[in-house]
Amino acid sequence: TLISVQLARLCVILISSNPDDQRFAEALAGRDCFAVTSDDWRFTAEEADLLFKYGGVELKGDRLNPIMAETEGWPLALFLVCQKLQRPGALRKAPGITRLPELDRLFHSSFFQQYSVALQRLLVSVSFLPSFSAEMSSEAAGSPIETVDEHITNNVFITYEYSSRTYIFHPMYRDFLQRQRQIISEGELSTVYKAAGDWFYSNDQYLEAVDCYSNCADYTAMCTAVLNLLAPRRDATTTDYLLAYLKKI
Repeated sequence: TLISVQLARLCVILISSNPDDQRFAEALAGRDCFAVTSDDWRFTAEEADLLFKYGGVELKGDRLNPIMAETEGWPLALFLVCQKLQRPGALRKAPGITRLPELDRLFHSSFFQQYSVALQRLLVSVSFLPSFSAEMSSEAAGSPIETVDEHITNNVFITYEYSSRTYIFHPMYRDFLQRQRQIISEGELSTVYKAAGDWFYSNDQYLEAVDCYSNCADYTAMCTAVLNLLAPRRDATTTDYLLAYLKKI
């Protein structure tokens, strides 16, 4: 917390990713509260394009789109990608981002190694889900929701989607976690898929439930989710999606 004192009034600047701190600031300052989130620091596609051009990297066509999708406008990641693309022959390779060792070291030292072994294994497991909730993570880990939620909300690379009430990993952090696959067993991953399927099903997110039940080979629950999914809507996209999964049975 940084505090700057002025003669006319007190100015309090809170630097935090914790939502509770933001609510505290709003209560303290009233209307004179301005929140700067991680979204405000993200580069737009136009800003990223300028960054690359300043670095002597000309991205033609849709070459910038996959980079923006993977970095989500994270300035540090864009800068490192720009450095990598400055190397001879780099632009001739397929679009997208290969592994950036600098970010791996950042993710490991600032986040991953700070977790308990149990939490490390849990985060690696849920990284294979499209999104996850504190409830499903708590059930899979056998830990109180508060314990799991505390570590999730304090990570700038995990965002909360209010519309679905689930958390989503930053793509590059998800990629880092998935590359730690060797620390979990098939049984642990199946347990997470089962817990996720049950949560999605109970929250009427049947398409996600079908996906999770398929991945843990719980075909009975999967068929139940399919029937619920088909009840309100029958279209070609949904039918094709489900037929692809039914072939696995």
